[in-house]
Amino acid sequence: MTDTVSSPAGAANPAHEPPPSLLTHIALPVRSLDDTLAFYEKFTTLVKISERHDP
Repeated sequence: MTDTVSSPAGAANPAHEPPPSLLTHIALPVRSLDDTLAFYEKFTTLVKISERHDP
């Protein structure tokens, strides 16, 4: 028996997409903010929505 899930016409294959994130925010110390943002935006569904600058 094989279960299949239909997707709307033109939708991308869900097997090739990262699962939706349950995170609402994240704060990590990193060496390169630009490289880290690029990594998370490429391999997860996370996107930067704001940025805080400390004095």
